Amino acid sequence: TTFAVAANAGGILTVSQCADMHYLRPGAGERLYAEASCVSAGRSTCLYRVNVTDGEDRLVAVCMVTGFRKAPVNKA
Repeated sequence: TTFAVAANAGGILTVSQCADMHYLRPGAGERLYAEASCVSAGRSTCLYRVNVTDGEDRLVAVCMVTGFRKAPVNKA
């Protein structure tokens, strides 16, 4: 998912604790695009906002995800 890629990109293994999805309108076009941004990152938890837009660049959904930051990723 978009949250998983964004939250784990920094090298700290992160899993989702909860997610709230808010659907705003039907999407137009053949594709949807999701972009995640970090709202807050603490020592053990983080909060991400995922915006979903349609082919006309209209916001169609917003997902707020709380993550648990477990440990640095082992890069062996």
